[in-house]
Amino acid sequence: MFNYILVELKKAKKNYLLPIGVFFAAFSLFIGTGIFVLNRNVLNEGTLALVLWGQSAFYYSQIFFPIMLAILCSVVVGVESRNKNWQRMKANGVSIRKIVIGKITVLSGYTLLIQLIFYALFMIIGKFIHIPFEQGDGVKFLLWAILGWLGGTSIISIQVYLNIKTESFTKPIGIAAAGAFVGFFIIFISQDLLRIYPYSQGTVAMRSRVLTSMNAEDTVLFIAFNLVMLLIGYLLSVHTLKNRSY
Repeated sequence: MFNYILVELKKAKKNYLLPIGVFFAAFSLFIGTGIFVLNRNVLNEGTLALVLWGQSAFYYSQIFFPIMLAILCSVVVGVESRNKNWQRMKANGVSIRKIVIGKITVLSGYTLLIQLIFYALFMIIGKFIHIPFEQGDGVKFLLWAILGWLGGTSIISIQVYLNIKTESFTKPIGIAAAGAFVGFFIIFISQDLLRIYPYSQGTVAMRSRVLTSMNAEDTVLFIAFNLVMLLIGYLLSVHTLKNRSY
């Protein structure tokens, strides 16, 4: 299994996944910080750190995060379809299950790194514009960023399946973009629905709307839902590849 992950990692390094992710993170922070600075004079001094996080993480987690993950998945999975590698691997008896796990693992690893970079950039920007961080804020925001990674794994699994199913680079990205904007409207309709909507798991995890930590019940639901979605996406991907006739 480890060898499969190493192979996928070597492939991924050639595709500039990290610069793509950093661009989306930095662009989101630029928008959020700009909005924050324009409105800073009307904000309560004691809530500045939370408001900056909310402004920055909201656009990132709800709009840009699903689209970014869709692009990364299309880059990593799409190359196999374009080069007809699925047929070769299947003919050579390569384990389809391990390949899919390898791709999801590598994509998840890059997502975690991007989340940590988002957090680091956020903290640097906060210091630069003189945000009075309180004790524990750094740990809280780091936890929310890591939870965002977990929410991203279910999106990754879904997008890997969509790439395998459609054999298209752009269609899965379009689906993710549509899913992200639907999630934007769900925010204003139902918070309960939002908690179980796949393309809003980044928003749920990063707390960019509520700005409060999850309670125990919400945490269990969040983890369980994302693990189930991760498993469903994986099983659908494997089933599609194994039953495809070339």
